[in-house]
Amino acid sequence: MEDELVIQKNISTLLTNAIKAELLVLRPSRAYDGSFKPKGGGATPRSNRNYTGRLYNSVTVDFVDVQDQLRLQVSFPDAPEWYWVDEGRKGKQQDVSLKYPPLSSIDRWVVRKPGINLAVRDKQGRFIDRKSLVYLIQRSIGQYGYYGIKFIDKAIKKTERRLEEEFGEYARVYFTNFINQNIIVGPIQVR
Repeated sequence: MEDELVIQKNISTLLTNAIKAELLVLRPSRAYDGSFKPKGGGATPRSNRNYTGRLYNSVTVDFVDVQDQLRLQVSFPDAPEWYWVDEGRKGKQQDVSLKYPPLSSIDRWVVRKPGINLAVRDKQGRFIDRKSLVYLIQRSIGQYGYYGIKFIDKAIKKTERRLEEEFGEYARVYFTNFINQNIIVGPIQVR
């Protein structure tokens, strides 16, 4: 029993670290379909998914007992945006019935994200005011969508490889089979 708890703790730690590492990877800005978003006069910006630290800091991986069955639960209790970062959001190019995201949410994000106001300039090299920047971000997400990075799936794959390196193929196969039957991700919380 004690050995089992140690193994569960090690797996939880490995998966938590892999999820956090995926959130720190620099990725280019992409539309929902995976294509690069149009950018006038420069390279597509690259950033990680650790804007405020809320998603990164709320990663929780635990083994839980659900109706007498052991399950691995991955949750983000303080970050309901995890779903959109992982799965993405369609834009009008994919579904014309969709509406643009709310300006207030984007404005709060811009205020929290360090340095974003200093990174965006117009064609004359002047800084763009926050109100215009929020509108441009809203229009970009509304038109092209937002590419989901599938950070949970990638973290699971990294954890599988790590388990195989440290404990052998049997451990990887066991973990893969366990994950396929017993993982709970969520719950989805949309504000």
